Amino acid sequence: MMPLRRRDLLIGGVGPAAGFGGALAKPDASAVGAPAPVRLAINERTHKPFVLPLLRLIAEAANLQWELQLLPWPRALLGAELGHHLTFGLSRSPARDKVFAYSQAAFVSRGWLVVPKARPIAFERLEDLRGLTLCVSRGATYGAAFEEARRRLFRVEHGGNDLGGRARMLVAGRCDAMLATHRGSAAALERRLRTLRDGAQLQVLPRPLVEEGILFAAAKDSEPAALLPRLDEAIQRSRGAIQALVDSDL
Repeated sequence: MMPLRRRDLLIGGVGPAAGFGGALAKPDASAVGAPAPVRLAINERTHKPFVLPLLRLIAEAANLQWELQLLPWPRALLGAELGHHLTFGLSRSPARDKVFAYSQAAFVSRGWLVVPKARPIAFERLEDLRGLTLCVSRGATYGAAFEEARRRLFRVEHGGNDLGGRARMLVAGRCDAMLATHRGSAAALERRLRTLRDGAQLQVLPRPLVEEGILFAAAKDSEPAALLPRLDEAIQRSRGAIQALVDSDL
């Protein structure tokens, strides 16, 4: 696969990149007659082995081509808010609902609590987190219930969007638990953690803290927002193939 840098890439089901099979093509200015690619911004830290095949699948079902931009997450959100592009990979929140229109959920992401094996905690409900400190991704939102609980039950320590970096914060004792999002089971997340330098020291608690749909979004009444119904149809037609990706170890 070509190295992924912060640049525009084409991926999808029409035009010169329709043959994508694990590689991404640079925009081809010589393409004639193909529909204009749709600008889509995603977090540059996203788990690309899963997300890129997912986006290709949806693009092919919608018969469109993405002009993909890999950006810092705040910049991706700001561009979407200004109507410059679609974005993918976010969940709903009261603040975002004022700005964005959404697709239906492409898949469900779960927020799992990760703790050091040497310092386990018992978790059945939010009240069990009283007095603890959680390491979370900077700029991430986890729903209204989480935001209300953090004001009265626990505090958060903001880390980067890099899972390995937050794992190091946890092992170093800067927090009692780390919140890690993953579309699959606790066992699937533990397999991913074992690929990290400190992963063998960690365990995933069996009950997810949050469950949220992961969406496409665009500024309300913007030109990109007009594509959302088309994406809804593509997601619905591709449910079986999407679920197969979700269940994989990619």
